[in-house]
Amino acid sequence: MRVPRLTERDLLCIKWIAEQGVVRLDTVSLFLSHIGYEVDARSLRHLSSRWEEMGLVEKEQILANSPSILWSTRAAVKLAELPTNKKEKFGRPSFATLHHDLAVSRVRIEYEIHGAKWTCERVLRNLVNDDFLPDGLAELNGTSIFVEVDRTPKDPQRLLNIMRAHVRNPKVAVVDYWTTNELHGFIQKYCGQVNSEIGREVLRTFLLPKEVNL
Repeated sequence: MRVPRLTERDLLCIKWIAEQGVVRLDTVSLFLSHIGYEVDARSLRHLSSRWEEMGLVEKEQILANSPSILWSTRAAVKLAELPTNKKEKFGRPSFATLHHDLAVSRVRIEYEIHGAKWTCERVLRNLVNDDFLPDGLAELNGTSIFVEVDRTPKDPQRLLNIMRAHVRNPKVAVVDYWTTNELHGFIQKYCGQVNSEIGREVLRTFLLPKEVNL
C-alpha cells in the first residue's frame, strides 16, 4: 500500500490548523490562498479528507448550513512541534466554545493577509505570564497587538479587569477587540472608558467577518 506523503503545503496547513485547534473549511481555503495556493472547493474537500485519513485532523459538518469543521489531533500538534501535555484531551470540539474558536481562526487570517506574524494562544501560554491571556498576538511593522474575540457578554467588571490588564502590559502597544454586531456597542463603551483612563487610544474595536458574526 502506498503511504501518503506530506507536501510543503500539507505541512503549512497542518501546522496552522494545529495552532488554532479548530477551523472552518472555508477559513482553510483563505489560508491556502494567502500562502499562494488556489484550491477549488472539490480539491479542498479531497485535501482535507486526505489529512483525515492520515490521522492529522478530524472533520465533521457540526453546524447546519455551514462548511465542514476541522480540528487537530494529537498527531498534528506533535507534527507542528507545539507544546502539549499527556493529560490534554483531543476530540470533537465543545459546542460551548466552538463559535468563539472558529471566529479566532478567521480573525487570524485578517492579520496575516496584512503581513502580521501571529502567535497562537497555545504558544502564548508558555510565553506570557499574565492572568488574562489574549486569543492571539499579532506583530505588525514592529507593533505588538493583543487580539481578543468576544462573542458573548461578559460581566462589565470582569471585562474592565481584562482590558486594564492588557493595556498595562509594557510589551503590547495595541489591544484589538473583535465582536458581533449585537455586542459591538457594549465592547466599544468599555474600550472607550479604559482609553480615557490611560489617555491613549490603545483599545480598538472591529466587527467580526460576516461568516463568523453569528
